[in-house]
Amino acid sequence: MNQFRLFLLSVIVLLMITSQGFSQQGNVFNKAELDWIERHRNNITVATECFFPPMIFKDSSGRPSGLSIDYLREIENVSGLNFNYMACDDLHVLLFNSDPYGYELITSLKPTPSRKLYLDFTDAYIEVPVVIVSRKHYLSKLSFDRLDDYRIAVGEGYSPHDFLLQNYPHYDIYPVGNEQEGIDKLVQKEVDLLIIDLATLSYMTRVHDVKGLKVVGMFPLNYNLAFACPQQAEMDTLISVVNKSLMTISMETRNQIYKKWIHIDLNSLWFNTRVLQWIIWGLVGLVLIVLYFVFWNSMLRKRVKLRTADLDTELQLRLQKEKELKYQNREFVKLNLKLQEINSALQEAFEKASESDRLKSAFLANISHEVRTPMNGIMGFSALLANENVSEELRLYVQRIQQNCDRLLIIVDDILEISLLQSENFELTPSVFNLNDLMDEIGIIYRDKFSDSKIEFKVSKTLSEAESLIQTDRDRLQRILQHLIDNAFKFTQRGVIELGYNYKDEQLEFYVKDTGIGIAEEMQEKIFELFRQVELETSRLYGGMGVGLSISKKLIELLGGTIWLESEPQDAISGKQGSTSFYFTIPYVPVSQQDEAGKLIQEVLFEGRAYTILIVEDEISNFEYLREVLSKYNLNILHAENGVEAVKMCKNHPEITLVLMDIKMPLMDGYEATRQIKLFNPKLPVIAQTAYAQKEDRGKAYDSGCSDFLSKPIHHDELVDVINRYLS
Repeated sequence: MNQFRLFLLSVIVLLMITSQGFSQQGNVFNKAELDWIERHRNNITVATECFFPPMIFKDSSGRPSGLSIDYLREIENVSGLNFNYMACDDLHVLLFNSDPYGYELITSLKPTPSRKLYLDFTDAYIEVPVVIVSRKHYLSKLSFDRLDDYRIAVGEGYSPHDFLLQNYPHYDIYPVGNEQEGIDKLVQKEVDLLIIDLATLSYMTRVHDVKGLKVVGMFPLNYNLAFACPQQAEMDTLISVVNKSLMTISMETRNQIYKKWIHIDLNSLWFNTRVLQWIIWGLVGLVLIVLYFVFWNSMLRKRVKLRTADLDTELQLRLQKEKELKYQNREFVKLNLKLQEINSALQEAFEKASESDRLKSAFLANISHEVRTPMNGIMGFSALLANENVSEELRLYVQRIQQNCDRLLIIVDDILEISLLQSENFELTPSVFNLNDLMDEIGIIYRDKFSDSKIEFKVSKTLSEAESLIQTDRDRLQRILQHLIDNAFKFTQRGVIELGYNYKDEQLEFYVKDTGIGIAEEMQEKIFELFRQVELETSRLYGGMGVGLSISKKLIELLGGTIWLESEPQDAISGKQGSTSFYFTIPYVPVSQQDEAGKLIQEVLFEGRAYTILIVEDEISNFEYLREVLSKYNLNILHAENGVEAVKMCKNHPEITLVLMDIKMPLMDGYEATRQIKLFNPKLPVIAQTAYAQKEDRGKAYDSGCSDFLSKPIHHDELVDVINRYLS
């Protein structure tokens, strides 16, 4: 009976191949498919399993061969595509561990519900029955439901293996890597039964001359082999092209491919004479069945009847899969809920972090304001005191006050700058300026600073006046140079400190050289770390927080350059003098003088003219300082203590020509006061003068309508320069 079922299934296989051949057509591709073929003609990679004969395997030269390869060649002839082949030794690696974009087509796969979750399949191009094989004289006929007492070999990862694990987990199953291993185990009596498809069995027994095996039963599943594509964009077009190409393959071509690879060896499979007679009669009947199928299309009903049992089994398998999918769906719902909880927690953490960052910025701004506000009064009045006719001793004390105030402001600025650099919200402000002028300004500052020391300060410039007009962040560049000069001055008792630059390979290479104590080689990288100095004792001997070089390094990197140093430590025993040279580069971005000619401002002094200036300041000491500075210029000074008074006074005193506006005040801050003043007097210059010194504070001031910005403490020359600019 089993031999008869085997015969009928063989007939069905031939029938499918024959019937599909009659659907051959000419060029059935539409325009979109033809365009797709033209774009991807040589770009389709076919992934092939290395050992699945006769469907797909490597021949003696290492090239892919087999029934599936012949079908692919026919598809190439029909479609015009040129396939590239990618061999894979393991089906599991191919399906689960490889890059899903490493191939576009996979050969010889049976469509299963689990595979359809991530693959799209073409129409089946061949159907092969799966049989149960044993050794000759060991068994005669077996029922699939009664295999409890046998050792069963089956290909690991193939659909029969999955079917057994899901429906017959109690069977004694021996997974094997490939069909050849399974046959070897069966011949060597390591297993009692082998589950294998009929095509592979016939091929292996014929090629390897295997004797003594026979078919003892049928497996409930068949191999409906198809090509598969990863589920991604444009792969549906490839599926359509392959399906239409398969439809055009003729019956004759399909028969030739089938006969080339599949040979049912009656002797090796131990069919008896009666079975051979059945096959002969079957071949005669096959002709009649083919004719009947082609003209009347009724053979399908007989095929349905013959496959009823198989369909029942497949239905049970599908129901089992549906149960698994429902279970997986419930698990996915649970996972989704958990992910939503995690997402909510992350959102809450993000909001807390954002709030913490906002509070940190507000705290730093308030610290800056609270330090700069009293500092403005201290430095302002000390500067006024220094200009009076006082004793040399008192003048020296005033200078010490100003020097320490400058140091305190540098510390505050360094702390704010470190915070900005670490927050990753730091932005550069490029501007056009004359580099040689900047070098001269720095030279004037430090020659005056070094005047009482044994240090000679030199400045070297190599660009002409026309070439020195460049574009970069002037304030940051000046800050870098001052950090390096301050560092050199701190560790140099006598000798020379030199500042300069050279042009090299479209870069400006700056340097600061000194004849100080030098830096040991093992510390030359560490000194760029935050709060790091050459020695722990350095902070006590020379002062400082150890942040200047770290800030300089980060600023230089933001400007697009690098920093390095060369140093020779001093030797106290031999009397050898030390030296240190810091170098850094920034991109050289020259600007034509003609482009900048229209941007120059001609300053006009306001002294002696009848101007009225409103000073809006809630700190009385700061107001008194500003009033004292401006008193010598014969100006009419008005005072408002908050924004509300400022708005009223601007309405009631149209003679006001300029406003110095504090920002942090009671009742109404400077931003809102400026906005209201601009509503009825948009041309009135309003200069923000505040202890808020960060970049975003400048942005807020300009957004509210302020014409300019002064950061406390306010220096005399800076104040006069700004007023000159707007009263000229």
